Amino acid sequence: MNRTLLAVVAASLGLAAPALSQEVRLEGRGAHREKMDATHFTPFDQSQWRKLGPWLNASPLNADSLKNKVVCIVTWASWNNASARALVAAQEAHEKYASQGLVVIGVHDKNGWDKAAQTAAASKVAFPIAHDNTGEFLKDLGGDAHPDVFFIDRAGNMRFADVMTEGIDSAAAMLVAETDEQAKAAAEAARQAKPAPTAGKGRGRYTPPPASAYAAAKWPAQNSGQLSAANFQGKPLPGGGLGQAKYLTDQPDRDGKVTVIDFWATWCGPCIAAMPKLEALQKELQSDLVIIGLSNEAEGTVKQFLDKRSHGYPQALDPNRRLSNAMSVRGIPHVVILSSDGVIRWQGNPHDGKFADTVKAVIAADPGVAARRAAEKKG
Repeated sequence: MNRTLLAVVAASLGLAAPALSQEVRLEGRGAHREKMDATHFTPFDQSQWRKLGPWLNASPLNADSLKNKVVCIVTWASWNNASARALVAAQEAHEKYASQGLVVIGVHDKNGWDKAAQTAAASKVAFPIAHDNTGEFLKDLGGDAHPDVFFIDRAGNMRFADVMTEGIDSAAAMLVAETDEQAKAAAEAARQAKPAPTAGKGRGRYTPPPASAYAAAKWPAQNSGQLSAANFQGKPLPGGGLGQAKYLTDQPDRDGKVTVIDFWATWCGPCIAAMPKLEALQKELQSDLVIIGLSNEAEGTVKQFLDKRSHGYPQALDPNRRLSNAMSVRGIPHVVILSSDGVIRWQGNPHDGKFADTVKAVIAADPGVAARRAAEKKG
């Protein structure tokens, strides 16, 4: 987190910015630090907790048990010497701040779990320890080397990514002192403090609206019917979103636009039947809509299929079924409609008679679309 952003956030909460910038010590430089900074004040994907297990010192934790808590994640490994010092510091924070709402969770590397209990006991660890048995949890966090420390605030946002061991106490003290409303206000202040992104060449400057504008928008009704995936309506796209997608076409500009993600496969008849409908919808609403076809098949298989069929909208691959698994997609085709802030407003089948009208309704309600249109007129 840069000092300017810290100062703005601190001012919004009535805190001393110079002290904060000195106390919360962050690790990493260059591209890694930029990557970590980019996650600050973004919602943490609560579905990630389901990837962990087994657990030591506690029953499995989840979004409900961690609601309105400050969560400190310490990544470690029984074979990593530096981890022991981080565990001791985390245990001290646990003893000091647990009564104030801090939950410390040690997430162990997928390797060396057989020595985890012994190593944790040697450091007198009493907080929950979970095994990242697939390695996906730690991979999604994006840390560089054990131990890494991450803090999630009471509003459920990633607040500090890759904190130095020496900064654990300061970060914990700061965040447990905040209320849920203050944590939300900090995220809003950070959002407004970030430089406005360019909407595109020749399209003027597009400033994303504040979160309050999205909260006040009149979104269309969610799909109350049977879904072929977990219901994420009203929530951000899980599993790191489209950050890991490999595009087979040019990566689209989605700023200030509504996005439809179409989970499909070359062997799926209903998926193929939906393609002309999606292509027509993309053409009709091209200024405000981006449709992205997302397959988890082999790249060669998808390319060969697309070379023989018209699709008229971007196509990407979902490596290792990252997003598909995060959403528990169990039947295709399945589409999600994302407003310009990355929240799923509707999901279901593209053959549903309500789908196209709902896309148009989301566009009409989206404050980001309105802001981008206004910027384009000025530019």
